[in-house]
Amino acid sequence: MSFTVSRVGANAAVGTVLGTRPAAGTTWPQTKPVTIRVAGGPAVPNFSGQTLQVAQQWASAHGANLQQQQDQNSQLPQGTITGQEPSAGSLYQQGETVVVNAHGGLLMMKHEIDNGEMIVLTNPETLEEQECRVVYLGDTSEKGTRVGVEFLSPSPHFWGVEFAPQDWPGKLVNRPTH
Repeated sequence: MSFTVSRVGANAAVGTVLGTRPAAGTTWPQTKPVTIRVAGGPAVPNFSGQTLQVAQQWASAHGANLQQQQDQNSQLPQGTITGQEPSAGSLYQQGETVVVNAHGGLLMMKHEIDNGEMIVLTNPETLEEQECRVVYLGDTSEKGTRVGVEFLSPSPHFWGVEFAPQDWPGKLVNRPTH
């Protein structure tokens, strides 16, 4: 039997087993993996129907960036949240980006994470999400653990930077100054 660990947002202590997929007591083929759901950190609250001020207070307390989009079709009072991304219950973990490329990056993460684990990164500026696999666990310091992630599919625009073309020679040419 094989298993995978899925870290999910929860208000339980980090590392607490929350359940399994399939549920305990279910008949399951031994050739299929069982997913163990583990608390990975705080969950993103459900802001739908709340005021913008509630979301701003949560974001301020958790070091998150909010982006607002007007819902022109809403019949609710202005300032009422009608939807959100990431969805309520998603794992929220603030990290520091160290190195990026079109295929992934090197991050500093404070919560425990396992090599091979699947995670979803969210770009706080664009709210774009990208599925990743943890491919490297490096040194741990007071800032967190160096974590190398690989996008499941290349995403050269995820980080919001332009990368040099593949045929770029990679060296600078000295030019005389006058």
